[in-house]
Amino acid sequence: MHEGQTQSGRDAEDANDGELILSLLRKAEQSPFARPVDPKKLARKPLFKVEPKKGKKVTLVSVPEPEDTPVTAVSEAQESAESTTTRHSEIQHLLLTLGGELGLDVWVARNDRSRKWTGVALGSLPRMLDQLPTQFNEATTRTIELIDVLWLAGNSIVAACV
Repeated sequence: MHEGQTQSGRDAEDANDGELILSLLRKAEQSPFARPVDPKKLARKPLFKVEPKKGKKVTLVSVPEPEDTPVTAVSEAQESAESTTTRHSEIQHLLLTLGGELGLDVWVARNDRSRKWTGVALGSLPRMLDQLPTQFNEATTRTIELIDVLWLAGNSIVAACV
């Protein structure tokens, strides 16, 4: 809550936010559009055995492949063309900024760190972590690293947006 703001004022703001989100979801439902999907990414889903806690059943999970494309030097012209702003980048930027303003550490998907919104790379925003907490096994960490936006408090993930 902002200084001087009453609880009822905050509740009214929350209600307006909820109404806005609901109206945008309804609009998207009425005007859907197709997004291309890479068939290679759909085809391959490696499975990894997750060690269960005592008394639990063994589980197999799929984990995203590490990026195959090596990082190379990019000319300014290429970078400008590749960093074309998208709605996705805008939403990520807003969520990352909000998380930081709430006093949380933030994480953007490893493959989106160089994307830009209003000329600022998502990976360079305030409170951006360079790496995730090391409490996860390698397979889990590789999966979590590709989540679009994470808000973290200490070693805990508070929220995840995909």
